[in-house]
Amino acid sequence: MDHRESYDCLRRALRAHGIERIFELRESGDGIEISVESADFTYDGDEGFWSSGDFAWLVYASHESSITFGGLWLIEAMKAALPQFDRYIYKGWDEKMYA
Repeated sequence: MDHRESYDCLRRALRAHGIERIFELRESGDGIEISVESADFTYDGDEGFWSSGDFAWLVYASHESSITFGGLWLIEAMKAALPQFDRYIYKGWDEKMYA
């Protein structure tokens, strides 16, 4: 998600699934309902979770500079949108796992 366009891909995937409004839940305890367009999906000092009311999918941004996608349809959409998706799947702490 290093490129800003990656977040546009995420927004398009959500809209293509009929999702226009989502809940943003932050580590600080703040929670709001926002439009997909307003969501930044990034760590801002508080870890963040984004989903809709049914929690059939999830985006999670952590303090480790990671972003996690949950929900098979969303994972598949992001794999299709981001050509190097598999390169960034967490494989463990050992740097050699990412060669």
